[in-house]
Amino acid sequence: MSTQQARRDVAAPVIEHPFPRILCAVEKGPSADEAIAQALTLAGGDGELTFLNVTDARRLGPTRLTTLGPAAVEDPFDRARQAARAAGVEAEEVIRHGDDPRAVILEEAERFDLVVLGAHGRHRTGFLLGSTALGVVHRSPVPVLIARPVRAGTEFPRDILVATNGAPEMGPTIVLAGTLARRHGARVALLHVDRSDGAERELAEEAAALQHATGAEPTILRMEGHAPSRIAEVALELPASLVITGSRMLTGIRTLASVSERTAVVAPCSVLVMRGRG
Repeated sequence: MSTQQARRDVAAPVIEHPFPRILCAVEKGPSADEAIAQALTLAGGDGELTFLNVTDARRLGPTRLTTLGPAAVEDPFDRARQAARAAGVEAEEVIRHGDDPRAVILEEAERFDLVVLGAHGRHRTGFLLGSTALGVVHRSPVPVLIARPVRAGTEFPRDILVATNGAPEMGPTIVLAGTLARRHGARVALLHVDRSDGAERELAEEAAALQHATGAEPTILRMEGHAPSRIAEVALELPASLVITGSRMLTGIRTLASVSERTAVVAPCSVLVMRGRG
């Protein structure tokens, strides 16, 4: 065996894919381009990626802003197809018809490990008014990525901010963040808002787990105040290209207190909400 062959045989071990099957909802507009690009990055050459387009032939009601008529359906797929070809990623294309895109996406999500959606901007009242993206975040059975454009000075997902409350339930989120960071060579910052003495041990364990996974000590930040606002401020200052946060899977009126859903609204970068794992 040649030395060159031996070196190939002892190459770095393959890192487990955090999201083997990814569903990316495709629609018109610049937000779709960002969702496509980030879905392709996360899928890589070893993941399965499906582009989904939801059409409503009637073009009535609130769905007129979030779906495409049949005559226009090829446009977003054309862009997605070209981007996938350039990235060397094979992707399936699925067209579904329905007057409620959220219901269609949620139904399709059952077969995947991650749903990727483009954000249509952000607004303080957007959380209460609702949107397709936030509707999916609220009810998805799997993690959801809300994709936003990458700011100057960073690259998706090379700068990750993990928002934690130090609770034991954050375990799956920390594991995912470590796997994602290791796979993409990302820097990680761990932010704990409204720190309590009882969470110190959990916070130290989270930092140790991230260091073990990535080989680098994460930046640890502790702040007080309104959690979504603090998360958004830190993401802007770092700057981060991705915020990862857990979800308590709240329903009904209790979602008014959901840090993850409010973060998805106010964050200046992409947000990955860890729905359904654990």
